[in-house]
Amino acid sequence: MFNDGFLFTLAYGQLHFAGPRENPIIVEGDRLEEGFSNQPGQWLGIVLGQQSQGNIIEHTTIKNSIFGVYADSAAEVSLSNVLIHTTAGNGLIGIHSEVTADNCLFYDNGANAVQFTHGGSYQLDYCTVASYGVDASALAMNNFQCYNEDCSVNSVFPLQAEFTNCIFFGSRRDEIIIQDASERQEEALFQLDMSHCLVKVDELLTRDEERYGNFFSTYCLDCVNGEQNDALFLNRAEDDYQLDTLSIAQDRGTILTEFPLDLLGTPRDMDPDMGCYERVD
Repeated sequence: MFNDGFLFTLAYGQLHFAGPRENPIIVEGDRLEEGFSNQPGQWLGIVLGQQSQGNIIEHTTIKNSIFGVYADSAAEVSLSNVLIHTTAGNGLIGIHSEVTADNCLFYDNGANAVQFTHGGSYQLDYCTVASYGVDASALAMNNFQCYNEDCSVNSVFPLQAEFTNCIFFGSRRDEIIIQDASERQEEALFQLDMSHCLVKVDELLTRDEERYGNFFSTYCLDCVNGEQNDALFLNRAEDDYQLDTLSIAQDRGTILTEFPLDLLGTPRDMDPDMGCYERVD
């Protein structure tokens, strides 16, 4: 299968996808037969090269690739109302880059759905990141890069991340992976601020209790730590990630006035839901 097609920007180039909400742009492989609609790995993905600035992707679906969006060193991208799904690897990758995302949905990714590595600056608001059926997490973050097998040769760069009203959930016991080169000894090297998020963590709190036992009092404030059997999505088997009638994400968000509408254009109420969808009864 020919799968090395990709979109790529150089340092002085930029991409701007601006689809209308009612008819979003679809970026996919060139095999449009029905049998290929749920086949990942048909093309490489979107690569934002080093120092590429001003990239904007909005009202767009990216699917069937090896990865969705790859923001390389010092690149910058803003995603709004974007779906990235059915990828053989990661949905979104940021390497020492600057990424903002709102009202985005990530699902059916073959590796960590969202992965931020070697530091950088990241902000996610009202995003749903669902990772089911794979031994990979919804969210993975680190502030270093290894240059040999045992990582004795490496470089470290500060990571600053802020996530509000997001869902990071899936089938693993831990859907968040944190790797800090300083092991929390240098606060400036790993700054993580999560607020009103639904997460799923277990061993992070116990195996690394000395470092992350206080995760919910330092990193993730007013968050919900969900369990596998909690009501959450309307119909995950059909890839419907709108909220169930009894969803634990309902009314648990905080008001962000700059995002009054959800992914479908539904107005959010005064007690907004977590994730990219606002449930309407």
